[in-house]
Amino acid sequence: MNRDDWKPLEDAIGTRACCAYMFMGRVEQDGTTIHLYKHRDTRRYLNVDAQGCGWRYDGARYVPADAPALTHERIESARAFPDERGAA
Repeated sequence: MNRDDWKPLEDAIGTRACCAYMFMGRVEQDGTTIHLYKHRDTRRYLNVDAQGCGWRYDGARYVPADAPALTHERIESARAFPDERGAA
């Protein structure tokens, strides 16, 4: 696996918190590469692009995630790994 596969997630939630995720792949949509990660315990997906924007799948395509959804994932990661950025 390429180190670049983890960079968007590391930038979004911090390097240590990435150990709770699996890299599931990436998709290209309208010129944007969206990296797909699945949390190992919750099985929820966290999809981010290289700019750190969150995306969700609506059943047909990826659409920008609302800020609260991505913020919630960052907060949960900060609680689990408090010495990373955004420490709670």
